[in-house]
Amino acid sequence: MREMLIQGAELMIAGMSIVFMFLALLVFAVTGLRKVVEKFLPEPVIEPKYPKPKPVTVQADVVTAITLAVRQYQDKHLS
Repeated sequence: MREMLIQGAELMIAGMSIVFMFLALLVFAVTGLRKVVEKFLPEPVIEPKYPKPKPVTVQADVVTAITLAVRQYQDKHLS
């Protein structure tokens, strides 16, 4: 009985070691392949078709007028 437990533990350790080595090898292979692909096939730079829109600046008096209009609407319709 004891011999079977020892043999099972040895088999478990051997199997886990083989799986760990395989996964480590796979990680190194994928990393190396990624570096090779990036070196020989770089991503193309895509130029935007349209220029970026310029930021819109709103004057303070316009913001005040909109705020007052919204408050007036809320007082009239939501009360």
